[in-house]
Amino acid sequence: MTYSNKIRVLSVVCALFLLSACGTAKEASFGEKLQYQGVEMRDIGQQWSKGEKQANEGYQLIESGEKQITKGETMVSKGKALVKSGERLKTQAEIDYKAQTGVAMPVSGM
Repeated sequence: MTYSNKIRVLSVVCALFLLSACGTAKEASFGEKLQYQGVEMRDIGQQWSKGEKQANEGYQLIESGEKQITKGETMVSKGKALVKSGERLKTQAEIDYKAQTGVAMPVSGM
């Protein structure tokens, strides 16, 4: 509850207290009760709206993350295929080199 809302609630409570302290045995009017309830209902509505905004933001982050995971999995799959193809090409080049020269191809690390 914000400071201004607390002040409003406190004002309504004080007003009700003062009315009862003035010697009147009168119960708070319907309008006074509605005023108090209105402040609380507004606060609940604001809280709900804040929750909805956070939930929607969360759903968007989840969706975005899932798309990134899918894209990442595709990239990993393509990368693995390129490694496999590249290793085959290197192996075949070594075989061809040895077939033409009779000597194993000198291979250094990566």
